[in-house]
Amino acid sequence: MTPFDIKVALMKEGVSMRSIAKKLGVSANSVSLVVNRRMVSRRIMEEVARSIGSTPSKVFPELHFECKTT
Repeated sequence: MTPFDIKVALMKEGVSMRSIAKKLGVSANSVSLVVNRRMVSRRIMEEVARSIGSTPSKVFPELHFECKTT
């Protein structure tokens, strides 16, 4: 998914990057950096994917490691 696709999917689910950041105890900027592929964080990627009802491998397919969703 592109960063735009992720942002649209989050909006459809009524989830903001700020709410993901608050839940994880990280900055909203960190979530934005991950969504825009400027930073890698397994924990943030897993939460972004979970928030839109998907898997990290579908949301961030260019990454070559498996993330678990819980």
